[in-house]
Amino acid sequence: MVEKFGVYYLPYRRLRIAAVTDALAYLVSRILDIEEDSAGFFAVRVLIRAWREQMYPDYHRDKPEPNGDTPAPAREKTPEELLEEEESKYTANQLLLHYDFAYWLRRLNFIRRKVDVLYKLRKFQPTERTNSDDPAVLSEEEKAINQLKKIGNNEFDYLALSDEQKTVLHQRLVYIRTELRDGYKALRIAGRQIQARYKPEDRDTIAAKIKAIPIGAEQIRWVLGLPLKASDSEPDFSKLNEEESLVRARELFKQPEFQKPFIAAARALKVEMQKNVVKPTYEKGKKLFQPAPEPEVTDGGPPPEPRSEADRNWDVIQKYLWRYFSQFDDFDQIGFPILYGVEEGESDVVEVIRISPEDATTLINERRERKNSADGVGRRKLAGTALHHFGAFLDRTWRQNDIMWGRLDGAERLIISLLPDPADKGVREEMIRQAHVGILKEEMAPKSHSELGNLMSDALMRASAGEPIETAIAKVIGNLDAGSSVRKRLETVISNSLKEEELLGFITNGYEVNRSIDAKTMLRAMSRSTQVIGHVFEDIANQNSLDGKSLAWIARLGQAFWGLVEVAVPGSLLNLLMMHWLKVLYVFELALLVLGFLFSETPGIQTFALKLFAITVVINIVVLLLRDKMRGKGGWLKGLLYGAIALVVLLAVIGAADLFGGGWSAKITEWLRPVTDLLKKLF
Repeated sequence: MVEKFGVYYLPYRRLRIAAVTDALAYLVSRILDIEEDSAGFFAVRVLIRAWREQMYPDYHRDKPEPNGDTPAPAREKTPEELLEEEESKYTANQLLLHYDFAYWLRRLNFIRRKVDVLYKLRKFQPTERTNSDDPAVLSEEEKAINQLKKIGNNEFDYLALSDEQKTVLHQRLVYIRTELRDGYKALRIAGRQIQARYKPEDRDTIAAKIKAIPIGAEQIRWVLGLPLKASDSEPDFSKLNEEESLVRARELFKQPEFQKPFIAAARALKVEMQKNVVKPTYEKGKKLFQPAPEPEVTDGGPPPEPRSEADRNWDVIQKYLWRYFSQFDDFDQIGFPILYGVEEGESDVVEVIRISPEDATTLINERRERKNSADGVGRRKLAGTALHHFGAFLDRTWRQNDIMWGRLDGAERLIISLLPDPADKGVREEMIRQAHVGILKEEMAPKSHSELGNLMSDALMRASAGEPIETAIAKVIGNLDAGSSVRKRLETVISNSLKEEELLGFITNGYEVNRSIDAKTMLRAMSRSTQVIGHVFEDIANQNSLDGKSLAWIARLGQAFWGLVEVAVPGSLLNLLMMHWLKVLYVFELALLVLGFLFSETPGIQTFALKLFAITVVINIVVLLLRDKMRGKGGWLKGLLYGAIALVVLLAVIGAADLFGGGWSAKITEWLRPVTDLLKKLF
């Protein structure tokens, strides 16, 4: 082996032997329910080593010399004797061939990565460094191109191939990738079957064979050098000295009742490995990568038929891949020692496929919309990105919209990823169209046709009474709030009434979700968040031995705001009750003022009535402002804004007049003195 692979093969071989010993110990411990981090696992590994050194020594065993006695008459050997004779010729090299499952996984993954490099050459664009002789600056694709050129005796230049020739090679590489993927899948399934746990009904499985090995508590304690029976008075202690334990394990192997089931389990595992791992993997690689032999030319016979250019190009690809598959040990003795003992193996080639609103462009191209729009924004798909991507928590319609676009864009990107070739454009576009239509029909299904019928009937009655049809429909729709479920169902039904092509056209050319936040939902969220923040601050203060009551006002403020929001909801029962009791309060306060002025000499009643009136007015104004906000009207807010602006302007004019000696502020104060005196008496 040293002559074939070089002197560096020796440490690589020892490392593989140690790895196989560990893997077999893990397998046996798993089936026998022994913890991997326990002393029992150490004992199992020592037993595996003792079996390995007995059955697979480093060097060939010497044949026994004849002792001069008369040889026994020749007879036909039994199958058991023939098997033992064959096993007597085994060395550690056969151990690696029989039981190194991880080696075949590495080998298959290695060649898959090489195939992936060739697969990506179709889209490779050469650069200035492509023809460089320095391998340190070359990419994997550039190194592969140079290797192919050397293998083809400088007659094969991948970059010089036509698009048609590259397509032929690419299609064959697709087939190779599919076969390797299936082979890798079969290899993993075989590995899981080998590692399957024992079931009581198992008879001839590997797990049943291993379960039959008499490795119990006594055998493990014997190997560890512990008393055969555990003592409650003294704790168990073992030095875990491998060489001392190995001596005891060899003595245990001299017992036939232990050796026979152990060897039987090893033979069953070897047969399973050869049948489902070693032979299928090697034969598949040989079939896929080994180039066809050159046709023989016989004297006087007809010349062989000339091979097509595509076959000659494929021969170069096969020679490239066969070199890496057949000479894998040369590469593995470099990579395996580096990656041994770490959780991560060699990284697989990962093709990144991004699914985002900007990458799916069939229905709405956000980049183009943003570029062609006057405001630089254009139509956007998602609405939940508002409020730092927390907007979807506030509006159910936004969540439904974003989920719909997630399904639409996800389907499109997945189909494009599975059918990326330009030759599949027609099939790809049709599959995307069918997927989009199916998703839109599910997302925009009608919820209530009766709502639409009632609304349209009302609009037609108005139109028959003489109103223009546009005005009649506007009045019917206008009575619905922006957040009304009826309005949303109406829009959904109208959207669903479109046929497939019209539906896709509507989404592509005119659809955009309403991004205005529902005021009622927003105000309720604000009040809830205020309460939550108040309780959080109060709990933090209490946990840190502070006065939490001083922060409880935040939660109470949130509760008060929540109450105002609830009574301000237009058309709700609480709103009707609130407006009714506000009117009753106004009448009561007016009656108090009149009775106080007529029958009371002290200003106490008037003061109480005016204070109650002021509080009632403030509550009434807040409720009216909140209600108008929920209805989408800003009249009160604009009025307050204009009033504040007018007051500022008035004060500015009075101040300017005082600067120029007008004395307006003194005159105004004198005019208002009776009113201020009355207010002082009242308050």
